Amino acid sequence: AFMEQKAKEDGLTVVDPYNDPLVIAGQGSIGLEILDQLWDVDTVIVPVGGGGLITGIATVLKHFNPYIHIVGVQSENVHGMTASLQAGKLTRQCTGPTLADGTAVAMPGDITFGLAEELVDEMVLVSEEEIAEAMKAFSNAPKPWQKAPVHYQQRLSRLTKSHRNG
Repeated sequence: AFMEQKAKEDGLTVVDPYNDPLVIAGQGSIGLEILDQLWDVDTVIVPVGGGGLITGIATVLKHFNPYIHIVGVQSENVHGMTASLQAGKLTRQCTGPTLADGTAVAMPGDITFGLAEELVDEMVLVSEEEIAEAMKAFSNAPKPWQKAPVHYQQRLSRLTKSHRNG
């Protein structure tokens, strides 16, 4: 409410951080980077808040290869996108704070939700304990390029094994 009021008073434009077609398109450029570096990728795991990142990446990846498996990861405490996809409608879900504050979005937007319904193959929830363990492992990694995003580091092995076996 404050942001909209301030924008109105000062004649500014509000850009939604995730539920905007141009923001989503911009996030899609990450999909191009993935394909540039890993042209034969079969599974991509993406942290999810409001859904702009995952839907942008998925839009690009599925355009080039509709068989790429897109997995979203959210905190058990705040997982609006997962709850919405399970319910088949926009749903608010927040049971408490999360260490994954950058993805703490209780309800996705209508644009990202619609795209996620079409493009996201799987959603995985991680506990606060798993996030804390991943953060610790992330901070102790010997080289920056060996660090995986904290949302899925603890489950990455399980996810890739189940995808290969499934």
